Amino acid sequence: MSSEYHNAMCAVVNFALKTISNSLQVLTTQLSDNNSKKKDLNGHAIIEKFYQKSLTFSHDTDILSALLKEIASADSTPHDACLAAKCLTLMCQSSKAIRRRITSLCGMETVAHAEEIGNITNARLQTACGELQQVLVST
Repeated sequence: MSSEYHNAMCAVVNFALKTISNSLQVLTTQLSDNNSKKKDLNGHAIIEKFYQKSLTFSHDTDILSALLKEIASADSTPHDACLAAKCLTLMCQSSKAIRRRITSLCGMETVAHAEEIGNITNARLQTACGELQQVLVST
């Protein structure tokens, strides 16, 4: 694989993570906004449906596994790992099923390791992984 192609794919992954993170943030902010005029918008249901749809795109890797894989790569791509942790935090806040799935994928261990890396190299990663761990332990 050429260096140029590899760099382009890394940029695409980063943009995708930013897009997903920002979209989930908007959905959860919309939920907590009591003055929202869109009372029929159910962010929890949308996030759950997003997760279920991800299962139909690939039998090998669902969105949760892909995001955990990004977190596991924290040593080489800490910014992507931070965005993935933010995505998972928002998704886990919306669904017990998602929290259980992350836990079954050894998510606690992966996130704890990434938090240690963040402690040494990247404060944002440390914070994002710490927040994700708090959500995962709350049931």
